[in-house]
Amino acid sequence: MSELEQISGLQNIDVVVLNWCWGDLLLLYEVFSHGVPVYVRDRERYLRDKFIVVDLYLDYSHHLHQYWRALVERICGETRSPP
Repeated sequence: MSELEQISGLQNIDVVVLNWCWGDLLLLYEVFSHGVPVYVRDRERYLRDKFIVVDLYLDYSHHLHQYWRALVERICGETRSPP
């Protein structure tokens, strides 16, 4: 068990440095919608970025799901739900 897991009481912690992953909308949405902030240097910026990510995800989620469905069908030859 890592020190962060011991301190937080959470298990299976994945740390994501948000200022390094702006290219991955799905990762950002997952972090902002289900993640628990460990350290936030600028709360106003964090909330602004969270709003932007959720707004973008809601705008593009339909297209992302279509893309994932088509990709899975192409790879597996069958229809499945997106991740």
